[in-house]
Amino acid sequence: MFDKSFTPEQEREVLLDIYTSTNGQQWYESSGWNSSTSHCSWYGITCHNNTYIKTIVLPYNNLDGSLPSNLWKIRNLFSLCMPGNPSLLGRIGDFLFGNMSQLLTFVFSASSVAGNIPQDIVNMKSLQRFLGSPMDGEGFSGRLPEDLGNMIELRALSLGGNNLTGQIPRSISRLEKLWYHDLRNTPGMMHGHLSDLFAIPSLSYLFVSGVELIGEMPRMFPANLSYLVLPGNNISGKFPETFSKNSNLQVLNVANNHLTGDIPGHLLLLRTLCMVDLSQNRFSSINKGKPWPKNGSTTVDSYLSLAENRYLLIDFTSFMGLFRISGSPSVLNVSFCDIESPILPNEFYLRTLSTCDLRGNRFYGRIPDVLVDFSVLAYLDVSANNLSGGLPGGTQNLISLQYLDISGNPLMRKGKSISSNVCHPDFSRMVRPPQGDNFTCPEGRLAFNNGRIRLDPTFYEYRYCVCDPNFYGHSGLCKKCMNGGKCPPIVFTESDNLRQNVMTLRSGYWPSPDSQNATHLVKCPVSSACNPSDSCTCRLDTTPKHTNSTRYRPSVSSLITRCNQSCICHPGNTDRFCSRCQDAFYKIGGLRGKAARSLISITVFYIQTMDFMVSSANGWPQKVVAAQNYLSSYWNLYFPSLSCDLPSLFTPVVGAIFHLLVFAGNARDIGNLVTGNGECNVSAREYENSNDEERSHLLPVGDLRGYVPIDEGT
Repeated sequence: MFDKSFTPEQEREVLLDIYTSTNGQQWYESSGWNSSTSHCSWYGITCHNNTYIKTIVLPYNNLDGSLPSNLWKIRNLFSLCMPGNPSLLGRIGDFLFGNMSQLLTFVFSASSVAGNIPQDIVNMKSLQRFLGSPMDGEGFSGRLPEDLGNMIELRALSLGGNNLTGQIPRSISRLEKLWYHDLRNTPGMMHGHLSDLFAIPSLSYLFVSGVELIGEMPRMFPANLSYLVLPGNNISGKFPETFSKNSNLQVLNVANNHLTGDIPGHLLLLRTLCMVDLSQNRFSSINKGKPWPKNGSTTVDSYLSLAENRYLLIDFTSFMGLFRISGSPSVLNVSFCDIESPILPNEFYLRTLSTCDLRGNRFYGRIPDVLVDFSVLAYLDVSANNLSGGLPGGTQNLISLQYLDISGNPLMRKGKSISSNVCHPDFSRMVRPPQGDNFTCPEGRLAFNNGRIRLDPTFYEYRYCVCDPNFYGHSGLCKKCMNGGKCPPIVFTESDNLRQNVMTLRSGYWPSPDSQNATHLVKCPVSSACNPSDSCTCRLDTTPKHTNSTRYRPSVSSLITRCNQSCICHPGNTDRFCSRCQDAFYKIGGLRGKAARSLISITVFYIQTMDFMVSSANGWPQKVVAAQNYLSSYWNLYFPSLSCDLPSLFTPVVGAIFHLLVFAGNARDIGNLVTGNGECNVSAREYENSNDEERSHLLPVGDLRGYVPIDEGT
């Protein structure tokens, strides 16, 4: 019998309201709507005997807006389905009412309908399917009706991906026909009793996460369960020890809970099981650490994870033997279980294995050679173990490998075997290693398919590591650039043009205390005397001091900075701050113009002349030599602003004559004997190699140790 409270024409008006309020002109499909044809022929509409509306089904049709509040007038509506319309808005309580007693199916997944689920929904005793998962926008909120168990015809209740609060109604256990239940809620907002869920006898698919579930696992799972997905619910206690002989369990996920004790070994032998995730619990063992039967095998062919069950007792060799007959899972994850074992060769012989995560264990030894001709392995992570050696032989056979992580194995080295040629540094992916606060190192690439390799810089002895800007050094041994220096980043694209980061001294700076062991840079009193080219460089000496350089890595603080001595000082200058003169040079700069006739100028010249006279002959008494060295050192120390510019001009005899000339005040003529800029100009060899015309412009002095240009008339 039909509810005839409203006529078919009145129901047609409700449909037109839906069309108007959800922008029907923009629907992807709207054939027949808003036309004179019978509304029973409109797209998405079916009717009872071509009269009263039976179903409204408009999935993925670009509905934009809110549904009208007069939907309840369609009294004989069985199905209201509008999933996949993310622009469909409104509050669920504005169009869904408990008096829609004929409704069997309500589907609004992937829409933006929000709000509290009406409490009077429990009056819809015929409702069989309520699917509101996942939702866009704010999603459903509020508490579930306490009398949810009164909806005794309910078969599927999907509310995952929402923001429900409060307790799971205890009456849910009375839903004896419920076979599908999804309550993957926003974590921390709901709680409930685990026993209420397992009390539903018809349940085949159970998905609950983010809910604080009180109670322990049952001693045996219900035989009807096919999918049991309960991650992240703080479930405690032990795992069921037995399973029904008629168990139909296909997917088991109890990850991220607080389960303890042993994982029954026969769980993996269930003939229907294809996916298992027991990760992030507190299990102490699997199969009590004993081997499985030699003829045992598993049908888990999709996903198997025991990850993050620390100190898990497992016979790993026997565990891997479970896959030799019936194949292997596509994904195998036993990371962070503290398993101690060598890596077994048959891990590369699993023909369906695409992802293998073995990180964070205590696997040791070399990675076994790969002898297979074909592999679908695309992701292999063996990081944070105790592996040694280089990449395995036959790595190039892993043709599908796109990611290989061998980092965290400090004993692994690239070596010189043939397998070392399958990888090369990838300078487009520079990463900062642990404790590498001032340098970055490249990851690697597989040469045969350009797959990515994540590795430690120890694998290639840090040789490809590069110092950060404002640091200098090599191979990951980097010091901060000193004040007065410049440390620009180096530019490179491949290992062939990779070079050491150097420090370039700024003009006027001198390396202290010594150019071969510089600890800081000092501003010279006379800038022009120190590093006049503004290009003198210093390098960090990273040469290994030990024979076994592959195992010894010095501390940065112990390394010495060495600078290029040839450009530190202006030619002719030497010693601290370039303040002393080399042999055959004397000071003249710093005092010019009228000051050249001053007492200081004369004193300077006298002291320097004595320097030349004493240094030009070996017959001077030792006391005279010592006294002169003292005066010269004192003068150089307290008058460092005089730079060493001119070559020695005098033997003792000629020096004495020149002395008398200066004493007579002929300072102007002295200027004709030297260059005005104070630089060294002519050597004896240049004089000997010159022609007659050139020699007419050169003045040989004394024992031909040096020459200077002179004016024509001098």
